[in-house]
Amino acid sequence: MNTKETTPEAFSLTEEEEIASILEHLPSDVEIQVEVPSRGKFYGSNFDETKVSVRPMSFEDEKAIITAQNDPSIDGANLLLSRCVQGLDVENLLLMDKLFLILKIRELSYGSEYKVMSLCSKCNAENKLSIELDKLINVNVPDDFTDPQEIDLPKIKKTCKVRMPRVTDEAYLTNPDKTLDQLWRFVPEIGGSKDKGVIAKVIKRLPISDLHTIINAVSNTEYGIQTEVKFICSTCSEHNAIALPITPNFFSPN
Repeated sequence: MNTKETTPEAFSLTEEEEIASILEHLPSDVEIQVEVPSRGKFYGSNFDETKVSVRPMSFEDEKAIITAQNDPSIDGANLLLSRCVQGLDVENLLLMDKLFLILKIRELSYGSEYKVMSLCSKCNAENKLSIELDKLINVNVPDDFTDPQEIDLPKIKKTCKVRMPRVTDEAYLTNPDKTLDQLWRFVPEIGGSKDKGVIAKVIKRLPISDLHTIINAVSNTEYGIQTEVKFICSTCSEHNAIALPITPNFFSPN
């Protein structure tokens, strides 16, 4: 009995079919929905918390970040957020939500394990740390939290309102001196006055304890990802506590 000879051409694939075959096990659901620490309470009535989606970095995203490193006017993290997050305006993003989303992108892209070196505070020895990003505690704001929030200034016996910083405010928080000079931007009202000129002059004349009450409210880390990392030095057994180190290599495999 004659059988029909099978030729290599019979099994030839188109380019797209070959690509699909190679990537047949590529996860199809790489985008996830998340709830940000602020729960979207301060993004306006059009915000839909069910539509904040995050996806892992792509080849093109990594290229964009590498290119951005040569342009000091571009914030690589903000660029990545604009590409990998949908449902939120990056410029209007609260900093507590920005940090949460950055860590989520890193986790989705390379896994939850983040390896980094840290020096011991006592003996200065280098310690290899392996941090599980998905194990970091995240604290959402409570139902009654407001922005701006009203706080008491005990020394002058007045109240003031302090708002949370957003991505557009980052330039005012680059160092302590600049933060002090620009602190008035985060205080929409003090002692009943909403005049920015009055507020700026009052802040400069506040007792130091009241001044730091405002600073502490602006830099509040009570909510969002809790970034304190504890470790015991492998050389001298000293107990250390550090802020999560986000190095230039944070968005690359380690």
